[in-house]
Amino acid sequence: MRCWTNTERVSEEISEATATLGNSKPNLKEHIEQTKAVIGIELGASQLSDMGIVFAYEVVRWFGMHKGGLILGGDGDWSQVEKGAFISL
Repeated sequence: MRCWTNTERVSEEISEATATLGNSKPNLKEHIEQTKAVIGIELGASQLSDMGIVFAYEVVRWFGMHKGGLILGGDGDWSQVEKGAFISL
């Protein structure tokens, strides 16, 4: 798990994230462009089939609930957490 707050690195992450959106979700793009920090959770291949993936999603759920973060899942889908549930954007 990594946390990037360096302006240059955050800008790079924002650029990558918004490139996947195109013009399909302007409100989401605007929100992402205001990002000040990025949390990255990287898993090894074996962790995708054990409790690693569960742990990763629970960490993401915590950040979503307590910090209002948006989530870009491994499947490329954006979501947010509302009342503990992942809501697709």
